[in-house]
Amino acid sequence: MDLYLNILAAPINWIGAFLDGQKSGKEITLDNSMIEKGKLTFKLPPKTKIAQIYLYKGRSLLKQSFLVPNEKNEIEISAKDLLKVIPFGAKTTLTIIAKVGRRKKVLRIQIKRKDIPQLKDPGRSRKSIQPLYDRIARDVKAGKPIVISSYVALWDKSFCIYDNPKKCNYSWADGGNAKTNLYWGGGFGIRSGFRKFGWKIEQEKKGEMVVFGKRFYPNRFWRKQGVKKPFNIYAAFWAYKTDYDKDNSHDILFAYKAYANSLFSNKNHQILLKNGKTINAGGQSHVVGYVGHMVPGGRWQIKQAKQASNIAKGAYMTSCLSAQAFSPYVLDKNIYGLLFTTKLMAPEAYNQNALFRAVARGANGRGIIMDVAKAYDKYHKSITSPPTWLYVNSESPSIEKYTLPYVGDYDKDGIPNRTDPKPLK
Repeated sequence: MDLYLNILAAPINWIGAFLDGQKSGKEITLDNSMIEKGKLTFKLPPKTKIAQIYLYKGRSLLKQSFLVPNEKNEIEISAKDLLKVIPFGAKTTLTIIAKVGRRKKVLRIQIKRKDIPQLKDPGRSRKSIQPLYDRIARDVKAGKPIVISSYVALWDKSFCIYDNPKKCNYSWADGGNAKTNLYWGGGFGIRSGFRKFGWKIEQEKKGEMVVFGKRFYPNRFWRKQGVKKPFNIYAAFWAYKTDYDKDNSHDILFAYKAYANSLFSNKNHQILLKNGKTINAGGQSHVVGYVGHMVPGGRWQIKQAKQASNIAKGAYMTSCLSAQAFSPYVLDKNIYGLLFTTKLMAPEAYNQNALFRAVARGANGRGIIMDVAKAYDKYHKSITSPPTWLYVNSESPSIEKYTLPYVGDYDKDGIPNRTDPKPLK
């Protein structure tokens, strides 16, 4: 079976003939410039009736198809079809099986896709979270506490698409009852979990809002920043009902809206604590977070609220696939990503507790991920130990692979990033 490479209407180059399962040493590199005319042409053995096409990344099957040879006994695979499924920077194996009677002839080649160009965007590019710590240090030296505002969309049985229906009839899957809900009062929900981790309830409106407080002592990092005295962290959480039986399903979008408003505006939300002190939450928070189920419709809420923030804030989203689905819309010039997720996960309180404690010690991006991954491994019993692959933040080397490829159309020219010859005009 002969392989020809035809890229951008260049002369056809013969690459090699590999028969009966032999692996080629050739590696083809593709990039977005080949999207229009690039194609791979394969000359099949005589009397081939059908060719099976498989594209693998490791053990993961990215693409499977069956092609019938043309009158020249050739098949063609367009670069566009390959670029649609091969992630940026990935190495894949293309396997072609040609059936000739009862015999099979196999060709395997390596295909690599070029990595994305470096972003020149102050928001979505990889960057240090130190400016956030600079703001925190100034406020703490002025006698102010660190304030974190988080918005929790309760779990509901309507989300149990792939779960056991019998399990989803339990009280922890009732999106209208915060007291027993998986993400609030049950198990390692926010309210129940933070109490287990030693945080003190400073204010509460049962089933709707709770403020936790904890005192920390400055370590070497904070002493270098000029912080000499102990400081408090106050973590405020608001619960949003998602009970489809009682038509509260839209509240999950309100949670996204509140998250976006606190992140992008400076509007102060004062909360009076039981000890008589007042904290500035909402738009004056140092860190803003979303906890709960991932709903793609939340992107619209974030887009509607987005504006340039003039103060440094940390952002986190403990929900499934938040790096791909939301980090491109959340991260901005003065918004620093502390924690986003790359896979399906459980957004329970051990994630937030580890994150807040990491901030309290001034951990860098890698330190935050390690702390949260260790907590997830301890309480959720993950497959790998610790699951650092589950999280990214603004300091992660891979953050740009999430903020650009899955955005849609970065330069707004009508061509999706995955297939745009120049995604960063």
